[in-house]
Amino acid sequence: MITHTDLLQPKGELEYELFPHLGTPGGELDRAAIEARLDEYCDEAYARAASLSLESGDYDGYAVHWAYFRAYFAVYQRLIATASEARIDGQGSRKYDPKQATAFLALAEQHKAEAEALVPETTDTAAPDVPPSSSFRHRVEW
Repeated sequence: MITHTDLLQPKGELEYELFPHLGTPGGELDRAAIEARLDEYCDEAYARAASLSLESGDYDGYAVHWAYFRAYFAVYQRLIATASEARIDGQGSRKYDPKQATAFLALAEQHKAEAEALVPETTDTAAPDVPPSSSFRHRVEW
């Protein structure tokens, strides 16, 4: 099973600094909170893998890609929800290029596609569980 240690540098792709919103009130990165969040993504990935009829050997591959998808998508959401430029008198300013958010979305989508590629195609031709539709004529007068 993969955990946050597989996702974070030096073993994985992620850096703690990608998650500044999971910091302490003093502005320090809360490494334990970041690790816990990444472990939640891993747990979610294994639960999804089990529900998708994957081969047991594909669970770790699916889980790593799904966890990266969730992490990169969280970074993307944080970036698009944050003003691209901010200035505070006497404290400085910060700015980021919106293309950064797009780059994180591309990473998220790449990992999601990698995870989905491990899901076997179903040959089930049963009709989906959709209630039957009906129609009727009506006339409304006001």
